[in-house]
Amino acid sequence: MGQSNPQNVPPADSPSNNNTREVSGSKLDAKSLAADTASIVALARMAAKEAWEVEHHVHNGERWFGVAASPSGDETHKADRIGAGAAGAEAGPLVLDAGNDDWGAWTQIMGSTDTPTDGGSASHYDPHRIRVSTTEDTDQRYILQFAIQEDAPADDPGASDFYTELDVYIPSTIGNASAVQEPIDMLMYRKTTTTKMWARVRAPGANTSLFSFFMGIHEYTDPDQ
Repeated sequence: MGQSNPQNVPPADSPSNNNTREVSGSKLDAKSLAADTASIVALARMAAKEAWEVEHHVHNGERWFGVAASPSGDETHKADRIGAGAAGAEAGPLVLDAGNDDWGAWTQIMGSTDTPTDGGSASHYDPHRIRVSTTEDTDQRYILQFAIQEDAPADDPGASDFYTELDVYIPSTIGNASAVQEPIDMLMYRKTTTTKMWARVRAPGANTSLFSFFMGIHEYTDPDQ
């Protein structure tokens, strides 16, 4: 009888699968299956992927954006990099307007051609920080929502919308005003480059109120690719 090929996968009901399972499996298996059913290799691959993501999120460059000097009439170009313009012609801040003690309209702040900015190698991006430029009111609380998706979100973003929220207080005293000039960290899902981005603001107790800011993003290549 010929020698069996050790590379062959045993039948589904074979006891050998108890061992074979430990040397097979992808990082997606570990993500989608309970830990006690994922193989050792799947878990190791998942851990390696997560470590790669953390490494490239922390040790990364930032690209900062303001409003496009010549935005497109469609949804393709809405933001310019602050360092891309000539001296004296840098991009101005992105601007949101609150409603009457309610949310203002969703405003597109990134177009489908605004990323990637690294020449085309980046496959994903996420917004990382904002820096407040000016606000219409002081001694004022602002609540912001940001969403990354093809179309503007519904009035009340749901589970299908990729959004995050920030709560920002603008003090009334000049002595404290420098605090709002420091970048504010934000967390957001990674999304593929070319995905549009939207934002809106609410200023509790105010009848409309402008909120101006710049935004920094991370760009990187998806470790699954």
